[in-house]
Amino acid sequence: MFREPQINAWYLLRGGRLLSLNPEARAAIGAHGTTLAGHRHHMRSAYGSRPAGSAYDREGYAGGFGREAARAATAAAAADREAGPDTGTLAGLGAAGAALALGAALAGRRPLRGPGAR
Repeated sequence: MFREPQINAWYLLRGGRLLSLNPEARAAIGAHGTTLAGHRHHMRSAYGSRPAGSAYDREGYAGGFGREAARAATAAAAADREAGPDTGTLAGLGAAGAALALGAALAGRRPLRGPGAR
């Protein structure tokens, strides 16, 4: 099973045929699916003019967002690198580790008994 993210189409490969799993996939390859060669033809006709290095790619559209969104994403990634480690994630991992240690310690104890139990 795989997804064509540009159109949110989901496909299933079964017995040499590609089957559509959602309406977007049915619109792309038909209700009864297609062969692998048929899907290859679909991909070439839909995206053949947009390979890496093409004008489409150089304008930042290959990721599906356009030039401004690509610049913003690059700037955000650079800011994250400069900020250092994610302390919220580190704190969460520490809390999870403490919970596991407490659970392990309690697992070795005798079970609690109600009043009057021996």
